[in-house]
Amino acid sequence: MIDRDISFGYEGAVYSEVKAAACRQGMDTRMINFIAGISGRDITMENIREMYELLEKKAKGEEIEEIQFTGLRWK
Repeated sequence: MIDRDISFGYEGAVYSEVKAAACRQGMDTRMINFIAGISGRDITMENIREMYELLEKKAKGEEIEEIQFTGLRWK
């Protein structure tokens, strides 16, 4: 899930809603919330590659932080 916002708390607003809906339906909620495009920054192909690599690692059972900030100057 890619959010272009940040909400009070920690995860993106859309991610919170999607994860809650998935939980209510009894679906697997192994997801990663990518916060990207903050302050109008572009989401580049390199950002997408990095996200995909993290998703692959999570799918293989590696422990990955649930919230990932991507493409920010301060990270």
